[in-house]
Amino acid sequence: MSNKTAIVTGGNSGLGFATAKKLCDNGIKTYIIGRSKEKTEEACKEIGENAVPVVYDLNDLAGIPVMIQNITKDNPIDILVNNAGINFKKEFLE
Repeated sequence: MSNKTAIVTGGNSGLGFATAKKLCDNGIKTYIIGRSKEKTEEACKEIGENAVPVVYDLNDLAGIPVMIQNITKDNPIDILVNNAGINFKKEFLE
């Protein structure tokens, strides 16, 4: 698996972080995409050398192809984990 490349959206916390860590622990170069520069860089620092931070807001749909091209110019993507999400807390009846 050491020659594999992964992308994990929302990989700077929660399940995305755990997934990114497991991938990196198995020798997979993992691009962690997150909106917050500080959180994304901190997550990569905690995970280790196989983690690569990518600061990007996935709400900018038009820019996603360029971001992916920048990532794939060196390596093709073998694994894609679409984990990013937004948590809206509302009352049950809302």
